[in-house]
Amino acid sequence: MTTFDQHDEVPVPVEEEEEETDVLLSLTGITAAEHETIELKLAQALQLEPDKVSILEAQDDHVVVVVYSTRSAFDLAQQVNDQNQQQFDNPDSFQCSVVDMEEDVEIDETTAFQLWRDMPEQARTTHLALVASPDGEMIQPTHDNSTSCTVKSTTTTIPMQAQMERDPSLLEFDNTVRVSSIDDAHTNWEEPFVLTTGKSITKDVLQRDHLIQQFGDMLVRTGNRNTLVESGFDNSRPLTLQQAVDNHDTTTQPSEVGCIVFSPVQELSDEFQQHLEPLLAAFPAFLDEETSSHPHSQKYTLCLANQGFGIGMHKHNAAFFWLLEGTKKWYMAPSTTTTTRSNNDEEPDKKMNHQVPTHPEFYSTQSTHKCIQQAGEILYVPNQWYHEIFNLSYTAGIQALPD
Repeated sequence: MTTFDQHDEVPVPVEEEEEETDVLLSLTGITAAEHETIELKLAQALQLEPDKVSILEAQDDHVVVVVYSTRSAFDLAQQVNDQNQQQFDNPDSFQCSVVDMEEDVEIDETTAFQLWRDMPEQARTTHLALVASPDGEMIQPTHDNSTSCTVKSTTTTIPMQAQMERDPSLLEFDNTVRVSSIDDAHTNWEEPFVLTTGKSITKDVLQRDHLIQQFGDMLVRTGNRNTLVESGFDNSRPLTLQQAVDNHDTTTQPSEVGCIVFSPVQELSDEFQQHLEPLLAAFPAFLDEETSSHPHSQKYTLCLANQGFGIGMHKHNAAFFWLLEGTKKWYMAPSTTTTTRSNNDEEPDKKMNHQVPTHPEFYSTQSTHKCIQQAGEILYVPNQWYHEIFNLSYTAGIQALPD
């Protein structure tokens, strides 16, 4: 039995803050005239701030809304139904129910973009799983860069020097094959390779000052090393291009987890898409293994970052990355890579996955391929290969994935 002296402080249990999630509710029996006020009425019925409720889909007498709350979907629906006589025009026919997540809710791209843009800030990252920092500490992803990463370096927090402590070969080691064409005899689609033929048409396409001057007010999706690992587009934060590129305080030491622009080209302004047309038309095409052909159906993403980390270790379908400005260090490994870990004698061989501690070893022994990508080079990352990037300077480029 535990006893306490009268001078001892009695420990008080710390309540964990509940995570806010998004819930889809279906409203039937409403009038068309209520569409304009439905968000405010629901917020009042649920005692929430107005920005916690957004219309997802609207028809004459049927509306689907997304609600951001810590409460369960069924509790929310029940409270709305209990309040319907006070809030809605046709209480006898009104009904609120939880949307079956197995059913498709069709929305157009414009509506989806507006929902993302208007999403409450805390709803963007509170649901994300912990990720490993560059030094292996498990941290909660957040758009607040100052709390997104811890640096164990005792000598400096300058991004380049801190990363050199983890990877002494940061500026030197590169074992990725260079080829002059995707039809080159040395091109192996099972491993990363670099195309060197992109240098001739990259002049000033994404030059920083030009971008800010001509497209600085354009809205883009942003995140950082940690927030973009899982469902990066959905969790991103809207900023203007100028805000994103200048998203650091030059009077203090820069963060190694800085702001990254990661924005689908199809969402960007028509003027900017026209600006990129010559570049996108010259992009290499992926290999279709079934037909041994190169179909040119691809989706493109604009990527801009200052010195420091790109997106944390992740994998996806095969991708090309055309770097137009700056220099990047890539760390890559196949998903079937087995590694020997000195701190795990009981299970020395493990497949690479998100459950196995990988950092800071991924910058040394756990990555099989490393690449120092120069402006004008096009890097190919094979299907489902893990990869992570450290930007050695301001970088600008375009990612292409099969559509």
